[in-house]
Amino acid sequence: PNLRFDRPCLRAAVVWLRVRLILAGVWLSCCQAQEITRAEDLLKLSQEEAASARPVRLVGTVIGGSEIGRNRAVVHDGKSCAYIRNDALPDLVWENGAQVEVVGVSDPGGFAPIIVASSVRTLGHGPLPAPIRAVYEELLWGGLNGQWIEMRGVVRSCHWYPDLSPPGSVMMLATGGQQISVRVSGKELTADRWVDSSVRIRGICFHRYNDQRQALGPRLWVPENEPVIQEETPPENPFEGTPRSIRSLLQHSGKGAYGHRMLIEGEVIHSEAGSRIFVRDGSQCIQVNTSQDVRLGPGDRIRVLGFPYKSEHSPSLDDAICKITARAVKLPEPLDLSRIADAYSHDPELVRLTATVIGRVLHRDGWAISVTSEGVQFPLVLPASSGAPSALSLKPGARIEVSGICLDSGYWMPDGVTVFSSSFRILLRSPADIRVIAEPPWWTPGRLNILLGSLVAASLGAIALVTLVSRVRLRRQVADRRQAEGEFAAILSERNRMAREIHDTVAQDLSAIAAQLEVARSKLGPGNDGALLHITMAREAACSSLQEARRSIWNMRSQVLEDWDLAEALIRLLEQATRGTATRGVGRVSGDMRRLPSAQENNLLRIGQEAIHNAMLHGHPGMIELTMDFSDIRVRLCIKDDGCGFDPVAADKEPSIHFGLAGMRERIQQCGGILNISSKPGIGTEISCEIAVETCGLMSS
Repeated sequence: PNLRFDRPCLRAAVVWLRVRLILAGVWLSCCQAQEITRAEDLLKLSQEEAASARPVRLVGTVIGGSEIGRNRAVVHDGKSCAYIRNDALPDLVWENGAQVEVVGVSDPGGFAPIIVASSVRTLGHGPLPAPIRAVYEELLWGGLNGQWIEMRGVVRSCHWYPDLSPPGSVMMLATGGQQISVRVSGKELTADRWVDSSVRIRGICFHRYNDQRQALGPRLWVPENEPVIQEETPPENPFEGTPRSIRSLLQHSGKGAYGHRMLIEGEVIHSEAGSRIFVRDGSQCIQVNTSQDVRLGPGDRIRVLGFPYKSEHSPSLDDAICKITARAVKLPEPLDLSRIADAYSHDPELVRLTATVIGRVLHRDGWAISVTSEGVQFPLVLPASSGAPSALSLKPGARIEVSGICLDSGYWMPDGVTVFSSSFRILLRSPADIRVIAEPPWWTPGRLNILLGSLVAASLGAIALVTLVSRVRLRRQVADRRQAEGEFAAILSERNRMAREIHDTVAQDLSAIAAQLEVARSKLGPGNDGALLHITMAREAACSSLQEARRSIWNMRSQVLEDWDLAEALIRLLEQATRGTATRGVGRVSGDMRRLPSAQENNLLRIGQEAIHNAMLHGHPGMIELTMDFSDIRVRLCIKDDGCGFDPVAADKEPSIHFGLAGMRERIQQCGGILNISSKPGIGTEISCEIAVETCGLMSS
């Protein structure tokens, strides 16, 4: 059905919708404009929320004013602190203890949210609120940044800096096993009164941070007129006490407070002004870290006040001061190490040992050379302040005697509790701590390498020369063999031709003459004895000449076949052709080997010889395989190689060039056999021929 609305109802709906929209906008504006009135709510804002410039109205007490920085202050609202920046109010002077009302907006700040003030109104003055009692571990995560805190600790160092803005003192406070820097504004605190005293400090905690707003470490800022409470004062004459033995430091004890300085006494074995001193008291040696610029020499007797420090292996004294009690009478003697393994238990003792030089190395502490002794490799280090001494330019392999401070540089814990040394270095006091015992032998590894390289180069040259001469000789032998084979083939061909000519002419004619004389003799009747005698003599002469002709024909056959049978002759030809080359010849004979008629043997011999010659000349094979099979009905000869091969079809089209193949076919046709040639470029060649037994006409040798 059609819906109809009258005009009054439509107007009422539109008015109702407008009212709802107006109320929603007002409610949203009120929510967005809600002021932050507590510092802890400001600190809960995320970086994005603080960057939206939320309105802030804060009432509290000024903890730190102008001493923190120009147009900067910290205001405590009774529970938490907020950091204020008032760039728009450059003439404003913050007074510590003033009750103020700060109006402004939120800002993400560099590390934590802050207030950018637009107006500040002073309401009165009052006492500072109670601080938060904190320990060092609570400061690490940055949650107390900008907060008013109280800490206890022992003063490790104290210095007055009049050039600071504003002038003030900076002390290092040991607390919770760590140290924190404390800046005290407007007070000149001296080291002789404050170092080693137990103090209680109230100040504002600030953090160093990086570009990613990550806390790097805390520090304290004590406002002006805020006292530093000294709960325990240091001894009036600290050097007059009873010295402790170095070995007793940090040992198990049922009494004592290790947060304070300790006094030791001993002789100096090495010192670096303003840096470190190595002291020996007869029980042990110790490294003393100090910033005191005092000139000490080896053998001087001193008293040292310092804070024990738990290093990886041996304890040390940090932030130390010393007092000379007697100048050196004699130089301290190094401890001779009979075994290199004893070095691990003498940190940081003055030791003496012998070693062999390996070479110069890089080291973070200065100039160094690497040495070895009893299979242990370690560095000798000379501080970089000594320059680049020529004394460290020792030749590898030199035998030296070394005196220096043995310092552990690596540790391992087999049981997870007890720490043992795993490596060490020797700190040289001066280049004079090295004494060369023996120069390196002439046969150094470098010279041996040069000699071996020269021998290898000469050997390679000799091998190359021999290889070149061998190849030249091989080429000459191949050329001579080919020439001899050509001459031999020509002689055999000519002899065979002459034998055929004699057989076809002289022998045939003599045979015909003898036959005619035999006919003539048979037709002579009685009474013709004289003529019969002459005919008989003529016939005998013709037969004798025929026998001589046949003997000559036989003698013109291949001499190879006269000495050996066909199979042996072919195998010897193969051996002769491959001798002295990279080609391997293999000959195999199967079946009952027998002699063949001379013509067939000669043709098969020439076919085999031509095949071997072509393979060696054109195919360059790695192997030539010759097989000859004798059976009851046939004789088969096969020559197979793995050379480069050729195209038989293309060879048949150019018989004038490949006359060897044509000669093979002519010879096998003379024997009534079959010749097969199988070859392709790149896969080798196989030539086989077969003759039936019936055509062989077996004969004895």
